[in-house]
Amino acid sequence: MKEQALFCDGTASYVNPPQPAENETITLRFRTAKDDVDRVRLMTGVGGYDMKRIRLLHDQLAFE
Repeated sequence: MKEQALFCDGTASYVNPPQPAENETITLRFRTAKDDVDRVRLMTGVGGYDMKRIRLLHDQLAFE
């Protein structure tokens, strides 16, 4: 796994809506290197969520 290719932050490119209201549903995006990981699992204080794989421009891979 290319750890330096794993990325997510709090900017509008990775969080939608970028400034959510309290208890509002959001979409998080997590970037990986192409064909480098099989899945991404978001872990929270109350459980875990498998993220859905999506393709971006220039054949980049991300998970939502």
